[in-house]
Amino acid sequence: MAPKGREEIVLDLGRANPKQALFYQSRALYTAYGGAKGGGKTHAVRTKALGGALRWPGIRILILRRTYPELQQNHIEPMLRIIPPQVAAYNATNRTLTFTNGSVIRFGHFPKGAGEREYQGQEYDWIFLDEATQFTEEEFRYLGGCLRGTSPVPKRFYLTCNPGGVGHSWVKRPFIDRPFR
Repeated sequence: MAPKGREEIVLDLGRANPKQALFYQSRALYTAYGGAKGGGKTHAVRTKALGGALRWPGIRILILRRTYPELQQNHIEPMLRIIPPQVAAYNATNRTLTFTNGSVIRFGHFPKGAGEREYQGQEYDWIFLDEATQFTEEEFRYLGGCLRGTSPVPKRFYLTCNPGGVGHSWVKRPFIDRPFR
C-alpha cells in the first residue's frame, strides 16, 4: 500500500531463473554471472541495478558495455520502457537515469584505448561490467579503482560474461579456476 496521497507503482521485472536468483542474492564484493547467450545475464544486470537504485537512496551505479550501441540497445532502451517517469528521469546527454530518491544509474561505454580518460577520478558504489570477457584485465582493474566512496552503500562489482573474448583467461582464473593473485 502506498502512503496517503501517493500512487503505488508496481514494476514487473519478470521471474528470475535460478542463476539470476543467485546473482541477485550475492553479497560478495565481486560477483560474476557467466554462460552462453540467452541465459538472462543482461536482464539480470538491469534488474539488479534497478533494485539497488530503489533500495539505496543516493547510490551511484555504473553499467558498462564496450560500445555505446550495445549499451543503448541492451540497457538504456529496455530500462526506459519499464521505468515510469515519476520514478526516474533520463538525461541523454549525460547518459544518466536519476531517481526521485537521489540514486543515479550512469550508462557508460569503454572504447578500446580511450575509456580510462572518461572514468578518471569517478566514484561508484556498484559497477556492472556487462560482457566482461570483452575487456582486458588491466581495464577491469582500472575500473575497480572507481569502486569507492564514503556512502554507507556496500561496494559491489558485478560481471557478466560469455565464453571467449580477449578477457576469457582473466575472468576464468578467479571465477572458475579460483587461484587468486
